[in-house]
Amino acid sequence: MNINIDNNNGGRRVTTGGRMGYNRRRGRNRGRSGPDRFHQYNSNNRQGGFDRDGDADMAGASRDNPHGVRPTYRGRGGGHQRSWSAGDRSQNSAARRLGLPIRQDASSGSNSSTWFKVTIPFARELGKDYIFQSINNAVEIPFSPYCFLMGNDGKAMFYIQGADQASALQTMNKRITLPNGYKMIITVRQSEAPPFKMDQGVVALIEAAVQRRWNPVALMLNLSNFANDDVLKAEGIFASLTRPNVFHRIVEIIEEKIPQMEILDLSENKLMKLDVLGSARLSSLKRLNLGKNQIRHDSELETLKNLKLVEVNLENNPLCNQFKDPEKYIR
Repeated sequence: MNINIDNNNGGRRVTTGGRMGYNRRRGRNRGRSGPDRFHQYNSNNRQGGFDRDGDADMAGASRDNPHGVRPTYRGRGGGHQRSWSAGDRSQNSAARRLGLPIRQDASSGSNSSTWFKVTIPFARELGKDYIFQSINNAVEIPFSPYCFLMGNDGKAMFYIQGADQASALQTMNKRITLPNGYKMIITVRQSEAPPFKMDQGVVALIEAAVQRRWNPVALMLNLSNFANDDVLKAEGIFASLTRPNVFHRIVEIIEEKIPQMEILDLSENKLMKLDVLGSARLSSLKRLNLGKNQIRHDSELETLKNLKLVEVNLENNPLCNQFKDPEKYIR
């Protein structure tokens, strides 16, 4: 047996003499014989992580990474390219091992704010309560579903927030035994925020949440982190103030029910726009807390000029990076 090593390829190509040689890169070489049965190629022939034969490029392979560097992924039309970097691989590693389509970069925000859509087929006879109870008993982290919907095709659909929950649910795929003996199929996909319908029931729950957060003694309304209100969350309602219809409705509730409000806390709501407040009739409002939001431009503050404010707190907003002195944004 003759062994030839192609030095032009970093010693990666190994061939053996004989009619039916074995190529580590391609397996058995069927239908060819002799020394010409392998295509010669060099680095100029490698495109997109594959050689001319269609084999994955093994350059950079190691014992811990036998497939080498991941290839470049091309978007539709071939115009967009994205290569996985070491930073990409280090983030969401657990979720990626489970096949979750998670992307993380500087503009996408934290993992805890990412939404996922969960689909469970053949769920009509199971029902919402059985599905949620079964999953809740199986996973080891808090499970908070939103916007449950049973489709006409018998598929149950709902939304969860955060890569930790998504990873935990994907792990339970085909591990929960149903009453009929089959396993529960759980599909998890990254998605936009869940749809939101402002029907009378939802409006009533939002109004009740506002009343619970109202302090008549201090004349203060605390709407901090409103999207995670315990009662609304338990009902599967994602009433984020970043949704214009939710913010508008809450302002209307304030105008109708508590016009005497002097202090409003809107911190930790991921707000970027303040135009809803600018058009509000809040004649008694004096102090406004907008801390820990996502306000980036001072032009947003111009929308508040019609309010008779004596204090506005903008602490921990991206806008504050423009100022070195906290007194400039806490007034």
